[in-house]
Amino acid sequence: VQTSSGKAISLNDRKMTAASLIKLYVAGAYYQAVRDGRIKNDYENTVRNMIVYSDNDACNKLIDLVGMKNINLFIQNKGFSKTRLNRKMLAKGEENYTSAKDCARLLQAVLNGKFVSSGASASMLKYLISWIPTCSAASLTVTVPERSSCAALWMRRRLRYSTGEMPLQLIKSRRKLAGERLHSRARASTGKSEQ
Repeated sequence: VQTSSGKAISLNDRKMTAASLIKLYVAGAYYQAVRDGRIKNDYENTVRNMIVYSDNDACNKLIDLVGMKNINLFIQNKGFSKTRLNRKMLAKGEENYTSAKDCARLLQAVLNGKFVSSGASASMLKYLISWIPTCSAASLTVTVPERSSCAALWMRRRLRYSTGEMPLQLIKSRRKLAGERLHSRARASTGKSEQ
C-alpha cells in the first residue's frame, strides 16, 4: 500500500499463519471495545507489553478480556477477510490466520490515524516504533526502501524477523532440512557416477 497514492500492489496475497501478527488485531479489538464503552481503558500497559515485547501472556489476557468472538467480529467488520483468531497464543488447536494485504491495510490505518480512533492510532504507532526484538538474529536483517509502503513502517524501524522465538527456530530447522537434502542429493549423484 503506497501511503502517498493509496494504490495497492499485492503479490501472493493469501491466508497464512499469523503467528504474532494476530496481536495487531487483538489490540484493535481492545481499542474498539474501549471506544464502544464495553470495557474501561485500564489495560493500556497490557497492550503495550503485547506489542513492544510480543508478550503472549498479555495477548491472552486481552483475548479473555475482550472475548474471542468480539475480536473476530472486529476483524470481520473492518473487512480483514483473510484474518481470524482461532486460539490463544501457544495454545493447541487451529492456527490463527492473516494475510499480507490485511496487515498492510491495518498498518495504513495506524499511519493515517484511522485505527479505531486517532488516540488508538497514536498509541499503536508509538508501540510499533518501540518494538524490542526478543531474540538475537542480527544476520536476518531485512532492508526495506524508505518509501516502499506503509507496511514497511514497522519493518524498516525494527523488524529483522517476526516477533517471538518461533521464527528463528523455524529458520534453523529449515536450514537443517535443506542441508540434509543437499547431502542426500550429493550422495545420490556420487553413487550414480560410480556405477
